[in-house]
Amino acid sequence: IIFSCLALHTLSTFSSNNQTDFLSLLAMKKAIDVDPNGALNSWNRTTNFCRWNGTTCGRMHPDRVVAINLGNLSFLRIISLGNNSFSGRIPLEIGLLRRLEYIEFSNNSFFGSIPKNMSQCKSLVYINLINNNLSGNIPPEIGLLYNLQSLYLGKNIFSGHIPQTIGNLTSLGAISLSHLEKLGIYLTQIVGKIHSEIGGLLGLKHLRLSNNNLEGPIPLSIGRLFNLHILELGGNRLTSRIPPVFGNLTLLYSISLERNNFSGTIPTSLANCTNMKMLDLSVNNFDGPIPQEILISTVCIFLDLSHNALTNSIQLEFGSLRNLEELDLSNNKLSGLIPRSLGTCVSLEGLYLYDNLFEGQIPNELSSLMGLTDLDLSRNNLSGSIPSFLGDLDLQNLNLSFNSFQGRLLEC
Repeated sequence: IIFSCLALHTLSTFSSNNQTDFLSLLAMKKAIDVDPNGALNSWNRTTNFCRWNGTTCGRMHPDRVVAINLGNLSFLRIISLGNNSFSGRIPLEIGLLRRLEYIEFSNNSFFGSIPKNMSQCKSLVYINLINNNLSGNIPPEIGLLYNLQSLYLGKNIFSGHIPQTIGNLTSLGAISLSHLEKLGIYLTQIVGKIHSEIGGLLGLKHLRLSNNNLEGPIPLSIGRLFNLHILELGGNRLTSRIPPVFGNLTLLYSISLERNNFSGTIPTSLANCTNMKMLDLSVNNFDGPIPQEILISTVCIFLDLSHNALTNSIQLEFGSLRNLEELDLSNNKLSGLIPRSLGTCVSLEGLYLYDNLFEGQIPNELSSLMGLTDLDLSRNNLSGSIPSFLGDLDLQNLNLSFNSFQGRLLEC
């Protein structure tokens, strides 16, 4: 039997009218293209639908369908049951659906482990199990699904390691294993290292492994993922330096490495990522200067380098970042004058420079930032008077505390 499970979704959202159950089942039958064994011959208007083959009505609500069991759907290609209230384990029988291409079980309450025999569904190209209560290890057998293009397993309570066999999935274009945790009495998250085999996923475009307990360095093999657009590794315990091979990933437009234990300097090779619109390296242990090459070559909209130990040996130039909307350099060791070139970042909405060593006055060039809503320059060594142009900006949050300003306050 070949059918689109859109009809199943319709059935799962019926109203309290039993006529809707009846009509939904008929709609499901109509969506079936081939029924070689006549499994649905009894599904007609002359027989009560509670007596149809494969349907079960409830005991407390005898006119409501509570289960459908058609069995032997060996030609099934699509199962789409997302955004419902299904619970229980994913049935082992799913491994019998050898022609299955698409599994959409997201946003339900399935629990237990992923069936190992799902690997027998060799035609699978898409698996989405996000936001359930699945647990246990991610089965290494998943690496046998050589046609898989998208794998989404986030927001569950998996434990153990990411299987090395994922490196076999050379057709994979998107993988999301983020937020593998359950907020409650305990946290069980994916642990271990990012294996070098991940470099075999040559078609990968999205790699999301954030908010786990991954540790160790980023493998150099990641530099072979030339098609990568999005890289999210934030909220782990990754260490060492950002490998210079990131410069090979010229299609990257979003890099999130925040809340790890990275150290060393920010590699200038990131300037090769000329499409980069988002770079978040906050809450790490980076030191040394901010590479001027990154500020010149990228088209960043969001740049967050806060909570590191960055310094500046030269006056930074931000003039190329005219599309920059948020800049956060707070909680570093940046010194000298606030760069006047920030005034050319005319799209800025949020500017955060607090907890640094900046000195001197607030530059008049900031008066050009007419879209600025948040400005935090607190906890620096700034002095002089508070410029009157700040009153002309549409600021919603202004923090100038813990400096050495003097003179009269602005009139509101």
